[in-house]
Amino acid sequence: MSFSKNLKREIATILPDLDSQRAELYGLIRTIGDVVLTKNKTKIILKTKLNAIARVVIKMLGNCYQVSPNIYLQEEKRLLKNPTYIVEVEDGLFILQDLELYDQKSGRIREVNFNLLNNQETKASFIRGCFLGRGSINDPKSNNYHLEIVSDLQTVEAVELILKEFFIEAQIIERKKGFVLYLKKSEQIGDFLKFIGSITNLFEFENVRIEKDATNYINRYNNCDIANAEKSLRAAKRQIEDINLIKETESLKKLTPRLIDAITLRLDYPEDSLQELSNNSEDTIGRYISKSGLSHCFRDIKQIADKIRSSKKWQKEIE
Repeated sequence: MSFSKNLKREIATILPDLDSQRAELYGLIRTIGDVVLTKNKTKIILKTKLNAIARVVIKMLGNCYQVSPNIYLQEEKRLLKNPTYIVEVEDGLFILQDLELYDQKSGRIREVNFNLLNNQETKASFIRGCFLGRGSINDPKSNNYHLEIVSDLQTVEAVELILKEFFIEAQIIERKKGFVLYLKKSEQIGDFLKFIGSITNLFEFENVRIEKDATNYINRYNNCDIANAEKSLRAAKRQIEDINLIKETESLKKLTPRLIDAITLRLDYPEDSLQELSNNSEDTIGRYISKSGLSHCFRDIKQIADKIRSSKKWQKEIE
């Protein structure tokens, strides 16, 4: 079974409080629900390929609205295709009204009801419902990390907004199948899985990610990082020699604040590359210095140190 299906089976077993169940149903109806009008009734029909999702929909409908929906199994004509589970609420108008989901006059789905999503639990449940409905995730062992939810623009924008509250930055693009909200960074996908309540599949995802990151790091290191690291260490050693020479002559007082900052970074991180010094600059000296900026600083420091060396050599020749 795919990682995506395993994840859905896991999170479909989560049964939160009633408010959160309503929020999860709301996400499910917005993604895989259809509203069908007959002469006297307003039907809600939800379709899914996973029986675990059909079961949780039936359970939440009973818990929240005391209804017993009909369930049908639609066999696929093509071989090796899973059947479709159809959950049908024969008269679901009161559910749509409670969720403020459907505009009876226009016959359209309303904008996302944020009054229903008023705390972290209900927001997580709504997104869990959206993912159960039309979400998918690549197997972490594949070449690329990718998680997505497909729906209408209003729904995916609501998901994006909620995720941003919890520091998960998603992107949205339009495709033929609808609007797609997606994540590609492994750390963000891990945070998403944690947010929607996954435990087992989150651990599996993180274990695979750690193994892949370690393997990639070792491969990169073996290919070129040894040479780069040695080159960086030699440069750092020369820079520290220049700094110590300047310190011996008490010339530090004459240096500009820019050069003093570069010296502080180098002495605090004696083995770091220029890029690593740049990354640490804001936390260490309170302002950002780019890699190229640091390169200019150490070039100026070397010129000062070379002048001191020349001066010492000249003095020795006189003596």
